[in-house]
Amino acid sequence: MAWLVLRTCALLGLPELLASLCLAVCYLVLGIAGHGAESGPFYVAVTLSGFCGAALIYLFRLRQPETSLRLRGTAGRAGRAKARRILRFAALLCLPGLPLMLVLPPGTLLLALLTGLETPLFALVAYATYLVENTDGRSPRLTAAAAGTGLVVVAVAAVVLVPAAASSGAMAALLLSAGASAISLDVGLGGRGPARRHGGP
Repeated sequence: MAWLVLRTCALLGLPELLASLCLAVCYLVLGIAGHGAESGPFYVAVTLSGFCGAALIYLFRLRQPETSLRLRGTAGRAGRAKARRILRFAALLCLPGLPLMLVLPPGTLLLALLTGLETPLFALVAYATYLVENTDGRSPRLTAAAAGTGLVVVAVAAVVLVPAAASSGAMAALLLSAGASAISLDVGLGGRGPARRHGGP
């Protein structure tokens, strides 16, 4: 029993840890690519985005006991269905990122626009993750896997985009990472259909 509690706690904390690693990867690639001076603008952008995300997560934590009680049992299906709708909408926020990268030169304007996309995308994924985690004991595995997918994507995207676009490329990598997490979690939730038909939540 103690092992199950520890394992669940570890899985619940993993998405936030991997989100921090995503930022660390971006800073690392900025330095390796010779864009260390761009860490300043990137820091300002992620601080603004991170403040919004941290405030949202704090509000989630305040309401977590009530939400967990409300979404347990058969109500968990409705919670997961709502999360999937949110995730699908969130993934759409990635779509303007590529045209912006192609049309605008790297710089403050591009960084600001990408941050304007990444901030609500991150918030929506965080909200969907919050809903999913409070539905049953199996869900943290899905949210942890989605966060892991985001880490892989940010590493690949940063290596490709940062050398050419500096801090704008790093923000674009975070945008793609959040989008990949949204898609991964949506797919994971879709794979739970058979379990629900056999009476699982």
